[in-house]
Amino acid sequence: MSWKAEWHEAVDAEAMISASVNPGFVLASVFQHPTLIRAWLKTKGSALGLMPALAILEHGSSQVLMPLVVRTTLGLRRAVMVGEPHFDYQIPMTDALLDWPQFWSSMWRPLARRGRLADLLVRRLPERFVGSAGNPDPDVETAILQLDGCSDLDAYLATRGANLRSDVRRRLRRANELGGIRLSVFSSDEVEPARAAFAAMRAAYEELHRSEPSGRMFQQPGTAEFYLELIEQALPLGLLHFSVLSIGGRDAAWHFGFLYDRVLHWYKPTYAPWAAHLAPGKLMLAELVRFGIAERWHAIDFGGGTEPYKAQWGNRTEALRSLRFFGPTLGGWLLRQRH
Repeated sequence: MSWKAEWHEAVDAEAMISASVNPGFVLASVFQHPTLIRAWLKTKGSALGLMPALAILEHGSSQVLMPLVVRTTLGLRRAVMVGEPHFDYQIPMTDALLDWPQFWSSMWRPLARRGRLADLLVRRLPERFVGSAGNPDPDVETAILQLDGCSDLDAYLATRGANLRSDVRRRLRRANELGGIRLSVFSSDEVEPARAAFAAMRAAYEELHRSEPSGRMFQQPGTAEFYLELIEQALPLGLLHFSVLSIGGRDAAWHFGFLYDRVLHWYKPTYAPWAAHLAPGKLMLAELVRFGIAERWHAIDFGGGTEPYKAQWGNRTEALRSLRFFGPTLGGWLLRQRH
């Protein structure tokens, strides 16, 4: 199969978005939504000094859109998908049903030539979009908490291990003894209250992780701005799902995630140090399962990573794979299967 590549470099975020709104494109996940692309390019991408680029690959009537950023080091132009490493999935947009393994094996040469690229890294690709190509991703797999067919929280817990089931029920009883539990979800018109809640979430996160390098995450250039831009742009569209869990009237846990096609994408959870003994993260998940069933969500997608709680709560998994393309090399173009 032969693909024809267009290459548009130094495009601003708005131009990239304009190309992304072709109604024929099907988004495989919320991380390819134009609003998230715009927010990341405006904040993190800009702070990192990355060059936005847009690759459009065509074969017959099929079209694939790849929003990229390029960094030049030692004279080599190296590309990654927009959002790396902050987006969970990096599946290109397409307007056709593709043979994905065939696409990956044939797209690199025309893309590298047009973009003058030395290499391209595409990470966190669910296996159904790759087949056996590439290598296992460092994030290994994604865990999915499938909600279809569950009537309530108890029905879901009945499908999980006895230890989780009994612990959640015990934690819920304890929270009710302390004055009750409440999950508040910000609606599309609550931008200002959501901004205030993010400030509280950030303070709790930094206090919780103050002795760890991760505690400085929101101090990194563009990070806090990225979250605030998502509140401004994604919340009014219903793409941002930002919730606060209170116990006895005190804020105890937060979850900042995304909602698309009735799937909640788990993204950034944290909790208040004062509530650590109450397992607020476990309570937050329990209440999100309860809320999601009522809202007829299909699933909660935990994204990459192998944290034990994801395996505890998830009822299915899918392997993640990475592709890295290098070239030109001796006598031709080469796909090396590395992380």
